[in-house]
Amino acid sequence: MTKSRAGSKGIDLGSFIDEGVEPGAFYWYGLRIDSEDGDLIAYGWHRADAVDDEEPPSAVPELTAVEQDDAGDVLVSWSRPAENHRLHGYRIFRGVDGETPEPIATTWRIDQTSFVDDEAPDSAVVVYELVAFDFHWNDSLPARVTVDLLN
Repeated sequence: MTKSRAGSKGIDLGSFIDEGVEPGAFYWYGLRIDSEDGDLIAYGWHRADAVDDEEPPSAVPELTAVEQDDAGDVLVSWSRPAENHRLHGYRIFRGVDGETPEPIATTWRIDQTSFVDDEAPDSAVVVYELVAFDFHWNDSLPARVTVDLLN
């Protein structure tokens, strides 16, 4: 079952459920929006995968964080996780001195396996978490590493 719901600028465009899709197939759906007078406002096409994917990627392995230089930059590195279906990117989180990690970056390149945090605090214990996500927005469990910047 493919379900779509779209909205733009607060306009409720409704929803559509296609009950006749076959798993593993690709489908194209067109959308046309007309004004009350019948004038064309917008149109577009969207390609959809008929995949029932609720399985998240594996947690990111081999996460490390190392202070790079006197400027306080921290290099966060990892290995690509095993993925069940279409790995799409990573979200990077940072927590300082025991605070809950907050998002600091997202990468959409699956071949990227490092990130330089050039806004790390000067003197703190910092926790980095990394979450992999797939094409269907399933999140992996967070990988976690701690680096002591109290030097």
